[in-house]
Amino acid sequence: GDSAAVLEVAPKAARRAVALRAHRVAVAQYARALRFSDALPPGERADLLEALSYECYLTSEFAEAIAYRQKAMAIWRELGDRQREGDALRWMSRCFWFAGNNDDAVATAEAALAVLVLLPPGRELAMAQSNRSQLYMLEDENQLAIDWGERAMMLAESLGETEIFLHALTNVGNARMRIGEP
Repeated sequence: GDSAAVLEVAPKAARRAVALRAHRVAVAQYARALRFSDALPPGERADLLEALSYECYLTSEFAEAIAYRQKAMAIWRELGDRQREGDALRWMSRCFWFAGNNDDAVATAEAALAVLVLLPPGRELAMAQSNRSQLYMLEDENQLAIDWGERAMMLAESLGETEIFLHALTNVGNARMRIGEP
């Protein structure tokens, strides 16, 4: 019942579990903290929801990952943080795809791009572009996958975002292979 103690210790325990790759334990600890999170400032609560969402994603609890990310996205939207809102939409897209809901994956990917394209170009936009490339590649829309992947690669390279560049490059390479390019 000591909410202050839970909010201090449970996230630390969750981060330690993550470091040890004990993701189910991390889910339990983040969920414990979430039960006491109403007193947190909205941004901190959204951060907690996103951490829990990510751990649910890693443990294949996709419905929960989506629900927690939707709650975080609503907070970012309410706070006017368009960058975090767009990134949350992009993550929801990924979770929808893993859950087998391609229509919602595409819709949230498009929604993420619509939000992020209005902001100064950053890593969130580059990853949203790469996410869109990946979805096109998975739908065998290979030329669109290449086009979106190359956009993401150019932006990622200009930002020095190697991980995003490689994500996009993988999509482009896979799409090129599918159409018979060496």
